[in-house]
Amino acid sequence: MKNMKAPISTLQLSYGESQEVQALANSLAQSILKPKRMRSLAERTTELLPDSLLKRMQPLLSARQPVPWRMGPFFFHVTQLESTPTDKPPNHPGTSLSEAAATLILISSVLGKVITYRKMKQSGKLFQSVFPIKELSQTQTAASSCEALTWHTEHATKKLIPDYLALFCLRNPKEVGTTISVPQVNTLKSEHLVHLRKLGVISRRNGCTRLRYDPLFSPPPENDIPAQKAYEELGQTIQDQAQVIAQVPGYIVMIPNTTSVHARESFHADFNGHDRWLIRTMIRTTSRTTQGTRGL
Repeated sequence: MKNMKAPISTLQLSYGESQEVQALANSLAQSILKPKRMRSLAERTTELLPDSLLKRMQPLLSARQPVPWRMGPFFFHVTQLESTPTDKPPNHPGTSLSEAAATLILISSVLGKVITYRKMKQSGKLFQSVFPIKELSQTQTAASSCEALTWHTEHATKKLIPDYLALFCLRNPKEVGTTISVPQVNTLKSEHLVHLRKLGVISRRNGCTRLRYDPLFSPPPENDIPAQKAYEELGQTIQDQAQVIAQVPGYIVMIPNTTSVHARESFHADFNGHDRWLIRTMIRTTSRTTQGTRGL
């Protein structure tokens, strides 16, 4: 694959920063199953994050055209982490999972409001578990494994889509990455841009190009050949500018959901309690974030 034109930044935490974040997250962990209380506490607790960390996050948060980035390591009790689920997430998370989820929600709250959708699996939770399920291994869902996930914008068909998707890796023995692309749409043919704008795939807001791309669930009209060609060129541009981000335990990957698209290659799952396990949040950014406040 070709390298992305917008390289991925890694914000490496010092040992002291990681320890401070862990202490704050641990104080929130007991509220992990109370979404409203957890969200409120996390938003207030962001003010207590290390100043050095908030200052280093500022350039990533204030970028006019957001790009993917990752940060870590965050510490949680890896040796005490329960087995990777094989059919459904645990109803009562153990200490390690609760601490990791609290860390993810806390860091996500710096960017904006952590959201969830009512009509979705694991609805009502501020974080969702992502792990392979045998019965879903050949589907176009996050629980697939031998079926590769195709390029898409998360919840592209929703009226309000997340501005960011945050992924926190808990376990990944086979080093399965996440494929991300920030397509340079200004390289597309002008007539194709016209069709993509009419279909709502590409738009502009606050001087920023925004994408809603999910051809599998929202394909171009069958009888519209020009629109299909526009989709094809965009798809090729996405593929040409793709890069795989390693999912490393203890690291959070931030994916700007409106300016990039993501996918995942197929992999072999063992369904033995040791498979890849991520947790994720979805974030709607706020004026606080884009204006660089909250101590940034």
